[in-house]
Amino acid sequence: MKKNLLALFILAAFGATPGFAGGLAVMYVVVDRVETTQDGSSISKIRIWGSFIRRPWPSEDFGKPIDGYIQFGLGSDTEAAKWKKAVGTGKAVVVGCCGGAGAFDTVVIHPADKKPKNDEKNDRYPTGHLEVFGDLFADGSRDDTPEVKALYAFAAAKKKPRPSGSSDFAEDFESYSSFENGVQWQSGWKVAHSGRVVGWTRAGLHTIHAVDRANHAGQSNPSNWAVMIFYDNVITSDAFAANASGQVYRVDFEASPAVYADPGQATQAGDELLIDVLRGDDRVLASHKLAPGAWTGALQFAAGSFQYTGDGSGTVRLRINPASPKASGRFHGAIDNISVKKVETKK
Repeated sequence: MKKNLLALFILAAFGATPGFAGGLAVMYVVVDRVETTQDGSSISKIRIWGSFIRRPWPSEDFGKPIDGYIQFGLGSDTEAAKWKKAVGTGKAVVVGCCGGAGAFDTVVIHPADKKPKNDEKNDRYPTGHLEVFGDLFADGSRDDTPEVKALYAFAAAKKKPRPSGSSDFAEDFESYSSFENGVQWQSGWKVAHSGRVVGWTRAGLHTIHAVDRANHAGQSNPSNWAVMIFYDNVITSDAFAANASGQVYRVDFEASPAVYADPGQATQAGDELLIDVLRGDDRVLASHKLAPGAWTGALQFAAGSFQYTGDGSGTVRLRINPASPKASGRFHGAIDNISVKKVETKK
């Protein structure tokens, strides 16, 4: 009887067909090309080129998309053809699930401009992590997720020449995903918490909070999310290249007072946000405090900016949190439309 009940439970939870209906993949890949090296009757090396987006398992937060390649040693004989099938389709290959993806979790995604080394030691190819959610592309069921949308946009953008004067980093938080469970006090805009943004890590109570600047309750316009920073919330971007020695960079953003549904959590005069520019070792390269002002019943986004000078120490990240971490129980502000670009010197 217990065995029968267990079988019924498994069927109810996962269904009777192979694969899983839900859960997070570990990595998505839009494949550009696949190279294999044959050694006798076996493939001794496989190198997969394309656009990648991955979350460090078991985290649920996906990093920014990367243009590059991964490579493995022996073991890909049964799956190399599947990767080759994906070449040029423009579709995202789904790798792994909530239980991980073996060596795909940690394999180095080399930048596309890094020349491959033939003598590099390679991990064995981990089989069994494709077609977990249906076919190779999960039957398209993941195409509307924020991480796959971000990957598709990245893959399309890398085919276009980069405009002169474009940003080295840009974030509009439109990849935000969460459960909307209320409306903002007084303004009526939709709000959400415990969300994810592609390319950002998070810490603190119910991070990431956000407000939809385009939708009141009952509306279904295209979303326009802005992140709200609660009293202990911290969000940190992935690394990006904006730190050439002696080069001046400008950080632009929009900021506003914020609140969720509870009037007692509204931003007060004197509450501040802190934006840190972090080096690779977490040392602070530059900092900027901003005071959005007191909540007065509506979002009031205002443009702000600051500058910093690169020191050539490597890539940088942005960290945003309250300027004075303490148990205020309030939102210290909202932030949106962040960009980092070089300040061009006049000739």
